[in-house]
Amino acid sequence: MQPIDRVTAIVQKNYKSILAYFLRHTHRDRDAEELAEDVVGDFFAHCISSGIPADPDAYLWQCAHNRLSDHCSAGSRCQPLPDAVVEIEAGEPSPVARAEFNEELALLLRAIEAASRDLPFNQRASFQMRYFFGYQHKDIAQKLGIPVNQVGQCLARAKRAVLAQLCHYRQHVASR
Repeated sequence: MQPIDRVTAIVQKNYKSILAYFLRHTHRDRDAEELAEDVVGDFFAHCISSGIPADPDAYLWQCAHNRLSDHCSAGSRCQPLPDAVVEIEAGEPSPVARAEFNEELALLLRAIEAASRDLPFNQRASFQMRYFFGYQHKDIAQKLGIPVNQVGQCLARAKRAVLAQLCHYRQHVASR
């Protein structure tokens, strides 16, 4: 199974549960959707930069818990958080697995770049600056000359579009 398939399958398997988790702990559905999309984007970014974690489901849930904790700490209205999740440490892959993964990672990266190619400029630029280069929302806003809240909107739309394209890409690859 190629990395794009593995990552997409992991996200598809967990997305509804993660969204339900956020819906239970936030007061606005829109906040829950944005948090879930951020977790998916962070997971894809992690898989691109560091490889798929040893326990990807646990890592994804750790990201969800941390994202909700940050959201509540930022002053947003939230339900009480559950107990902290045990810290996850991604195991280092063997050199052989790393070499095999590098080729698969290149395919995944090309698929993500192709999926983001058709996005409007602000969405594409926001997506690339955030997930490829690690810029914060305020820095993206400053560089693009747009309000910070618009950066969040651009990222949410871009993540939805890229995820939809990756699901389509996965189906295309599977049909070969």
